[in-house]
This record gives sequence, C-alpha cells and structure tokens, in this order.
Amino acid sequence: MNPTVAIAAAHAFATVAMAGLIWFVQIVHYPLLAAVGDEQFRAYQAANLRRTTWVVGPLMLTEVASASWLALWPLTPAARQAAWLGLGLLTLVWISTAGLQ
Repeated sequence: MNPTVAIAAAHAFATVAMAGLIWFVQIVHYPLLAAVGDEQFRAYQAANLRRTTWVVGPLMLTEVASASWLALWPLTPAARQAAWLGLGLLTLVWISTAGLQ
C-alpha cells in the first residue's frame, strides 16, 4: 500500500473520530456540567481536562500530522490544493479550540 494512502486513511479516521467526540461532548458532556456543584467544580474540571487529554490528544496529533503529510506529499498534484485547504481549516479549528472553547 502506498504510504500516502495509509496516511489518508489515518487522517480520515482521526477526523471522523474527533467529529463524533465533539458531538458527544456537546450533547452529553457539557449539559451534565450543570449537575456539578460549585464546591466540586474546580476539582472536577481539573480531572476532566487531564482525562480528556488522553482521549483527544492522540486524535488531534494524528489529525495534524496526517494533514501535514497530505499537504506536503499529496496523492496527486490535483489534491495538493485541497490538502492545503484542509490543513488551513484544521489550523483554524485548533485556534478556535484554544482561544474560544
């Protein structure tokens, strides 16, 4: 198998997994934050961030590494522009995540 095809598959997996995780967090996890009392919230949030990093971190790293690979070594010359667009959109998502969420 061409390495770029395998990386494209890894990128697709990471992207779909992140999308599913985001939906779960938005629909289930965030609404349940209201049930955490004020006294427990600080400890809860620290544990939440620590545990979430173990789930989200590998997916995010896979997504950015594979997106970078696809932009630098696309499957076809025609795919180069789409790959750079995708990497740019992923960069915007990371900026939004760090700055807004």
